[in-house]
Amino acid sequence: GLGIVIGWIAKPYGVLMVHSSRPMSFTSDDEFFLRSVANLLHDALLRKRIENSLAHSNRELKHRVAERTSALLEANVLLQQKVLERTQADEALRQSEAQFRALFERSPDAIFVESLDGIVLDVNPVACRLHGLEREELIGRHLRDLVPEQEVPGTLDRFEKLVTGELNHVEGYSLRGDGMI
Repeated sequence: GLGIVIGWIAKPYGVLMVHSSRPMSFTSDDEFFLRSVANLLHDALLRKRIENSLAHSNRELKHRVAERTSALLEANVLLQQKVLERTQADEALRQSEAQFRALFERSPDAIFVESLDGIVLDVNPVACRLHGLEREELIGRHLRDLVPEQEVPGTLDRFEKLVTGELNHVEGYSLRGDGMI
């Protein structure tokens, strides 16, 4: 598999993992592609944070308008600007999420989104087929449950180094649903 940190090393969100259903070495193009997908995901998350910030600003603005009727005209102009920004942020977020979801769902390789603790947060259909499990059965599992037993110590060590920034990508093996590597 190949893993890339989502976000910046100083403040990562998680790790985007891709596993192939066949033995292969990942190329720098594969790493570049996965990094691009991770950047799209990071952008979608960043846009979501902006949306939340705008929603918070919107609530504060409504409270001020209620308390300061004399400033109603000025507050209304600000509110319209915030609504436009929020609408633009919502649309950008929707587009980014749709792009990520399409790449994620249609990838010919198994993709895992894992927390910084190694817990599976999301998987694509190929990951489900690779492990012979339903999506709901994979989500919530720890990555140590998805690799051959003899690979667990090395996998956990490399994953920790990836999360801390000591490594910029990792490769490893997945345990297929039939017990094969």
